[in-house]
Amino acid sequence: MIRTSLKVFDTVFKDRFKHRAGNVLLQCFLFTIFLTFTFFFFNINNYLKKTSSSVVFYAFFKKGASSEGIALTKKAISNWPEVSNVKTISQNEGLELLKKSLGREGTILNTLESNPLPYTLEINIKPEFTDKEYLAQINEKLKKYEQLEWFDSTEKFISPLLQIRKYTSLIFSLGTVTVIFLILLTLRTTNRIFFFKYKNAFSLLELLGARKSFVVFPLIFEGFLELLFSSSISSVISFYLTLVVKEELSLLNIKLATLPITFYVCFIILFSLIGAVGGLSLKNREL
Repeated sequence: MIRTSLKVFDTVFKDRFKHRAGNVLLQCFLFTIFLTFTFFFFNINNYLKKTSSSVVFYAFFKKGASSEGIALTKKAISNWPEVSNVKTISQNEGLELLKKSLGREGTILNTLESNPLPYTLEINIKPEFTDKEYLAQINEKLKKYEQLEWFDSTEKFISPLLQIRKYTSLIFSLGTVTVIFLILLTLRTTNRIFFFKYKNAFSLLELLGARKSFVVFPLIFEGFLELLFSSSISSVISFYLTLVVKEELSLLNIKLATLPITFYVCFIILFSLIGAVGGLSLKNREL
């Protein structure tokens, strides 16, 4: 029955290949843009994720704090579930870091008679605890330590990066939905053209006892093949295009990562199934 349906479909719709070929070209164009956009989003998101996940607190001890008190405070903070590690920065280490950060102007610190910097704790926060609610909890915990003069964190520098990451994720999600919508629209339009062009022939076949699946299955099969070809071709084009971009940017010391092969495989399978769904959508509406 399926074999007969395909044979009839092949003889009746001789002109469908022009429409299908046009769809494949359009879809290849859309997919190549989408995959290239995904490549850049993948690298930008990884960079923002890596950068925004490194929140550090600096806790400064009061002048005259005892070595025992500093050690106990460090040990207690190290046991917090939000903390990955704690490092003690001595007065001399702090002064050297300050000189280094000031560059040439750091030589002015050599005129100091004594080191005014306090002992400091560098508290590195785990990536999964960099949300504002967790950072607020850490702030409250640090306030309870009377030996601390004051403390600060790199959160103020990280927050803009978190916002950028949020917006880029939103843009990527909207782009993905748009691509899927356009693909379904092209499939839907093509199938409707076929159906209405040969509506009388379908009606005649139904009078002769043909089932809906006799007409629908070839559309499902062609939709699957159409998206299989276009997604495969665009994946190959995009993969080699990103390799060229990666190699060129590496000359500028910009390191990018290519999309994993598993992503391309899942991409091809997903859109091939979407192509089949595009043909299946006719079953309950036009027929």
